[in-house]
Amino acid sequence: MTLNKTGFIASGYAHPEIKPGDIYRDNKGRLVTVDKCEYGRVYFIRDGFSFTTELLARVFLDGFRLHRRKKAPAMSTNAATKVRELRTMINASREAGK
Repeated sequence: MTLNKTGFIASGYAHPEIKPGDIYRDNKGRLVTVDKCEYGRVYFIRDGFSFTTELLARVFLDGFRLHRRKKAPAMSTNAATKVRELRTMINASREAGK
């Protein structure tokens, strides 16, 4: 009997990636912001509180669901804008060297 390889295999990340700045929602609807994630622990700040809370990443993912990812800063794709910014940086360094 031969095995039929259909191509339906699991793909993607086994565990969601938790990044600083991401906003999650707990089971009561309150928002938390991830401060840092290291060594299998997630440090987050609840809205309205000034201190951080620490949870294991597995426990965090069980109790919270992703509300919004932190967006990367927008980069200018216009070549003229990039050239203008480079010229101002070069001129500023020349002025500082005088």
